[in-house]
Amino acid sequence: MSIKSRLPKQQQKEKLSLEIFGLFFISVVISAFSFSFLYFTADSIIYNRLQAKGISLTNIQQAYVSGWMRNICLIAALIIFVVFFLFFLGQKFLYLLTIIRGIHTLRQNGLNFTIPVEGNDELTELAESINLFSASILRYRKNQQEIQAEKEELIRSLSHDIKNPLTSIISYTQFIQQSGNIHDPQIEGYLQIVREKSEQIRELTELLLGSSARKIESFPDGRTLIYQLVEEMEAELEEKFDLQVNYPQTAFAARLDVQDLRRIFFNLSSNIIKYADSQHPVTLDLSFADGMLTIRQQNSISDSPSLDSSKIGLKSIRLILKSYQGTLTTESENHQFLILISMNPVLPEISSQSSENL
Repeated sequence: MSIKSRLPKQQQKEKLSLEIFGLFFISVVISAFSFSFLYFTADSIIYNRLQAKGISLTNIQQAYVSGWMRNICLIAALIIFVVFFLFFLGQKFLYLLTIIRGIHTLRQNGLNFTIPVEGNDELTELAESINLFSASILRYRKNQQEIQAEKEELIRSLSHDIKNPLTSIISYTQFIQQSGNIHDPQIEGYLQIVREKSEQIRELTELLLGSSARKIESFPDGRTLIYQLVEEMEAELEEKFDLQVNYPQTAFAARLDVQDLRRIFFNLSSNIIKYADSQHPVTLDLSFADGMLTIRQQNSISDSPSLDSSKIGLKSIRLILKSYQGTLTTESENHQFLILISMNPVLPEISSQSSENL
């Protein structure tokens, strides 16, 4: 019988306490019968033996012999009671141990186990409930895996569809720049920005599609890379925000995927554009000490941000930092927002050799 067909009959289940009382009563009846049988059988045997030998006992002697027989039979009956009661009760304890072992097996096998269902009491109900719970968890896990697989497939499908218009945008910007018909430096600069951002989006879609492996590069002095990324950040913010930068004073070697660091700075600038108050300066402090690169970015919070915070950018940074033994903390106090990033600029060998995407 299945779990589902048994659970609706919970109201018909026997009480475990009544069942134990019934076992106790049966054991008492058996021991009482044993006492009577042993006592009267022993009395009859002794009486017949004495009569056959022509021996007669006085009243005191009879009372003494009867007392001894009664005590011996009582001890025997008590032993029989204990044996039978423990035997009956032992079946319940054995089933309880079966449930405990089943729970342990469930834990070891990832809930992929069914506890055998026996009897019709609270222990039976407990076993059925555990089986139903484990089955529900397994169904939930399966549904979550299916949902996750559908999400990943949707992301990959959309990323694949995005690649085609991106390729067109890149081709058109290259054609316009190479045509030589643009004489306005500002427009040419805008086209360069469009091309760079399009290339960046294409690289990100390739990461989602799993077609892009990490490109690990080495920098004897990582400050060169920092200068370049900060310049890109300044170009993106210069029209609206006053970015005040403090560069690292200590030289450091870096070995990483430039796109990882570029994505961090991109999310920082995106966060500033969406939520920072343009009337106050934005500070960006970079330093290197004890093998860790620290990025500290602080800004005033706008009273009317362009978008509600979804914190997706911060989640993206945290995912990147996992490969660099890094951490990200944020503080928001007195209308000020602080992001503190700490990371090892040297990508561990195990990560650099893996093509696993973030």
